[in-house]
Amino acid sequence: MLSDTNASQQEKVELMQKKKDKHRYIEALVALFSSNTNITLNIPTQLLDSSQQTPFILITSQINEWLPRQQYPHSIPISIAGTNNSIPTLTRALLATLGIQYSSFPESILKELPDDNWQPFEAQVKQGKQQKRNKDQLIINKKNQKGNDQKQRNDFAGRRRFFSTRVFTIDPQTACDLDDAISIKLIQNNKEEEKQQQSSNIYEIGVHIADVTYFIQPGSEVDIIASDRATSHYLLNHVIPMLPKVLSNRHCSLNPNVDKLTVSCTWKVDEEGKPIGDGDIWVGRSVIRSCCRLNYEEANRRKGSIEGHKLCIK
Repeated sequence: MLSDTNASQQEKVELMQKKKDKHRYIEALVALFSSNTNITLNIPTQLLDSSQQTPFILITSQINEWLPRQQYPHSIPISIAGTNNSIPTLTRALLATLGIQYSSFPESILKELPDDNWQPFEAQVKQGKQQKRNKDQLIINKKNQKGNDQKQRNDFAGRRRFFSTRVFTIDPQTACDLDDAISIKLIQNNKEEEKQQQSSNIYEIGVHIADVTYFIQPGSEVDIIASDRATSHYLLNHVIPMLPKVLSNRHCSLNPNVDKLTVSCTWKVDEEGKPIGDGDIWVGRSVIRSCCRLNYEEANRRKGSIEGHKLCIK
């Protein structure tokens, strides 16, 4: 694969040949090579100029060593991104340059997580009641609880229930992972209670985020990978998630009309949004059921309207 030509010459080196549907694809890299070591010295930076018409391959490499006496570090190719005239290739090259992990999650971590059919246990019991306690259905649901104790239990135990509170999400139209929600609840209407000295209504504001820690154990493989990724990256054409999609788009996405395990924070405010006293802050684990999913345009349109008031207040 490496050339014996002089370092002052450029040679097109075939790096990859593959057959697909009886067609052969040959992609090449233009580089300089040392006649003594068969190691490329450097890739001319002018090759990265978009005005250059010569196609070449972009390779992700890892620095192996860089001794003080060496002008260039010694690196090892670890993957081929693709040709330079491809947007996906240039995107992968940019991600590699920024140190962003974009590879798929290994299949092994899926064994640590519940599958798509998993539901919190109380939700399954409710579903069983609606189906006249179909025992076969309950057994199937229990089998779908991967990595969890099969014994009868209550996933909602010790959690504050917000089922009587109107909870909703506001996200971009294209969002797939709805990881936070808000709620507004009228807890005291002073216009109807003349004995109260305060002149304005009192509301409880709530912020609810998905309880990811319920599904991920500290030190597990998915925990290590997620810690390394640190965040999700939103590109124009796709998302590089921090968590596997079964979590980010399913169990930890606060989709409407589904019971979801969350961590919540609530506090009390008056009609002007000012905290009442110390705010009477509460933080803890909870369960919510979002009533609807709004995008930013819908939320702005409803803001200050009677329609929006009816939607938010319960």
